[in-house]
Amino acid sequence: MLPRSLCSIALLLGGAVGCAKPPATLEITPEPAPATAAAPGEPARDGVGPAEPGVELACTAVLAESGEIQIAGVGTGMFVEEPEFLRMQVYPWNRRAILLAVGSQYPWFPITGPEAETLWRVRCDEPGLPEAIIEQSGADFSWSVLARDGSGIYFSFEGVQRLDFAAEDWGPIVRAPVIESCYLSEEPVTGDIYVREWVGEELAVHAGGPCGFEAEWLGGLEILGQLDGEAELRPASPVTTVAVDARGRLWAGNGGSCATGESVLTKGRPGLWRSDDGETWRFQAIPGLERGVASVRPAARGDRMLVHEECCYSEAADFCFGGSLWLSDDAGRSFRPLSPLPAGENPDEFGPVRSFDANEDLSHIELDRLGYTTNAQLHSDDAGTSWTRRATPRSDPWPDPSTTVEHRTHRYTTSLDGLRRGPTAHPTKVVLRP
Repeated sequence: MLPRSLCSIALLLGGAVGCAKPPATLEITPEPAPATAAAPGEPARDGVGPAEPGVELACTAVLAESGEIQIAGVGTGMFVEEPEFLRMQVYPWNRRAILLAVGSQYPWFPITGPEAETLWRVRCDEPGLPEAIIEQSGADFSWSVLARDGSGIYFSFEGVQRLDFAAEDWGPIVRAPVIESCYLSEEPVTGDIYVREWVGEELAVHAGGPCGFEAEWLGGLEILGQLDGEAELRPASPVTTVAVDARGRLWAGNGGSCATGESVLTKGRPGLWRSDDGETWRFQAIPGLERGVASVRPAARGDRMLVHEECCYSEAADFCFGGSLWLSDDAGRSFRPLSPLPAGENPDEFGPVRSFDANEDLSHIELDRLGYTTNAQLHSDDAGTSWTRRATPRSDPWPDPSTTVEHRTHRYTTSLDGLRRGPTAHPTKVVLRP
């Protein structure tokens, strides 16, 4: 493992030294409880003990209505001022303590305060005395994952680092990308990698840098493989929706990832993959569709099928690009775009379709369409030929895209790197990688 670099750390049994913090939009205000020494004649406070890989969480952390992060109703002294942006990770340490990391859902807009760049160890019986085990300027421990065997974590800092609990040390797995051409920069720019989640035995990450309009962060989904050797990045092949039609055929789309985090560009192909047996797949383009398919919804009976186009982030725009709704009446051989707008209303006042729902034969469709002044909740009783506004807003939640289906003797599940098949609840064989 290569040696760590920059700033200073306090690892596992040591203290922490502060570092300069970047500009921020999400404030976290620390109010740590003071440490107290044992009174004369009382036993000293027990140590937390070493890590125990593979144990279950001894406790967990939640964000209380007061804005404080708490454990079992007891405050940690960490207060979040903009909770809608909070990203929090909790990992097991041993049978009496956990690891806690807080950060931003949008890491390219970092949070402030010592909590933002610190990995904390917290005893479940003393939440008010969190201990900093790593404090590193520029690190983001909330964008991290626990190692498969529980022996450490992979986290984001100058690429991807691995913390080994037993060795009490950490070092790089892969370095951050160097971007040769970047917005308003005459020199190459070092980008970022944010660890997202496991995909099989590999890691899905966001990789990019401040190279968008006015130096806004832009990047895409990538896969980090060969973690035990010469780790390397490759583009991800996400499959984001899968469904079975009334004829027993499988349909899949790989849209829906180009707006992740509002500024990640990973466009899908404008069409659908179809398979009769789940093994052999054929791509079928949809003429006129410009982006990938975020959701496919075949009718439970009959030949209708709805397709929702992914909506891709766009710099300096009011809405994402895309989000159109398409209908097939002939079992997917052809599609036509729907125009969800009541008669007489100005189409320029509305943007993409955000969510939709339908009955079994797709004759009744409901949708939520973004607007400049207010969103439009519409419904159609003639399979999208005409539309009217709902008299009252929909109270039920809008359904998510179909991501898991049963077909014959197998289960098919979407992932950020391919469609996976298997006879169990955890399909492993990749049968489609767009």
